[in-house]
Amino acid sequence: MAWRFSHGASARICVGARRAALCDDDAMDQAALEATAGLRAALRERLGAGHASARLVALSGGRDSLTLLALLCAVHAEAGTPAPRALHVHHGLDPAADRWAEAVAEQGARLGADTEILRVRVESAGEGLEAAARRARYEAFAGRLRRGEQLLLAQHRDDQLETVFLRLLRGAGPRGLAGMPRSRPLGAGMLLRPWLDRSGAEIEQAARALGLRWIEDPANGAPAVDRAFLRGQLLPQLRARWPGAEAGILRAAEACAETESALAALLPEVPAAGAPLTLARLGAGTERRRAVLRAWFASAGLPMPPRARLEELLRQLAAGPDAVIAVRFGAVEVRRHAGRLHLVARERPAPSGARIALVPGAHHLGCGLLELHAAVGDARALRADLAHCEVRFRDAGERLRLPGRGGTTLKRLLQESGVPPWERDRVPLLCAGDEVLAVAGVAVCEAGRAAPGAPGLVLRWTPDRCVGEGPGADREGVVEAPSVGSQDALR
Repeated sequence: MAWRFSHGASARICVGARRAALCDDDAMDQAALEATAGLRAALRERLGAGHASARLVALSGGRDSLTLLALLCAVHAEAGTPAPRALHVHHGLDPAADRWAEAVAEQGARLGADTEILRVRVESAGEGLEAAARRARYEAFAGRLRRGEQLLLAQHRDDQLETVFLRLLRGAGPRGLAGMPRSRPLGAGMLLRPWLDRSGAEIEQAARALGLRWIEDPANGAPAVDRAFLRGQLLPQLRARWPGAEAGILRAAEACAETESALAALLPEVPAAGAPLTLARLGAGTERRRAVLRAWFASAGLPMPPRARLEELLRQLAAGPDAVIAVRFGAVEVRRHAGRLHLVARERPAPSGARIALVPGAHHLGCGLLELHAAVGDARALRADLAHCEVRFRDAGERLRLPGRGGTTLKRLLQESGVPPWERDRVPLLCAGDEVLAVAGVAVCEAGRAAPGAPGLVLRWTPDRCVGEGPGADREGVVEAPSVGSQDALR
């Protein structure tokens, strides 16, 4: 894909050792000054609403994200706080992706910001390449954010208008027509869109006034791309015929957001972050069940299920309590077990064995988090007198000896403990040689049990949940798809 640099020329950015500060310039016209001041004020207002341990910018290298990084660096410099960092996602789908990433890192360095390149592997799970790239991107962002950190995206009012319009064409409901939220949880941190009330024209003025040099992707103007066609062909005609149409559409989006918020207050609370949903929470009535299921998907950061798929899930639920449920929704599948619905990724990484020290700490094993907590006199504790143990996963025919019970099979123990069938091969076994000491989160065997009153380790096992970590909270159904790797996709 061909791409080129564009740049402004009427002002400059003064870069210190680790800061970027804006310099006034007589050549900067009044409109550009007002646009730059307005964007900076919007940043200050948005950032003043909450404390962040660190701030990061999703940096594509395009005009909008680069302007956001420049102004955020300036705001941080004024406040005397550490410079923000930038994250750039390398999708690996474009021949120019490596050069693109190098150029973005240079852009960040000129502004005094460190740039981290996040390389992802885009694999479609039935949702199409564009949606798969978007999912991989947000998963990468979510995995990088730490507690208390904020990730800023440069999406603006024009993007919001396009998003709402495209969702309307695809028949979205109130959640989708509410558009992109100004903020929402992402991973352990928060995602912020501080410029949803500002226009792309203001960002254009500020970028040129600041003399920024950004990457232009020709795909952003390609009529074959829905968003580009809407931006270049349809919306100009709409504005010419109805000058107030833009404001009206955005007011309607705000009304949908208020409606959705009011509806959420009337619904029962749904589990967060993709945790299983108890069937009793669905209640009675098809409309209520649809609303609860949509709220559950949203809590997991997943796109709203298409109407036909949702109806199929409701049909299977009505078949009876013992009926097997397996309904696909893009990259995930909804299954039922023991009176609860579960979100299960259709493609999951294989668990990885390890040799770990038997000391307090945490270990991610490719399919979940194993935590070891010090304890004394706890009947559930694993003995701590061994220096190390091997972590393995179910093979076939493992037998265990449990305190007060004697011999049993691992298969029977997992069944009796209510572990869903699809998770049973992913529960860690802590072993010494060929002997199983403990089944993480389920039981400690006789050979691994801490002596009464002796120090031990209580095990906590948290399987990875199926969460979309991004577009789900912003989308209803399939939404706009800029070209893979395009700057528009990352703004």
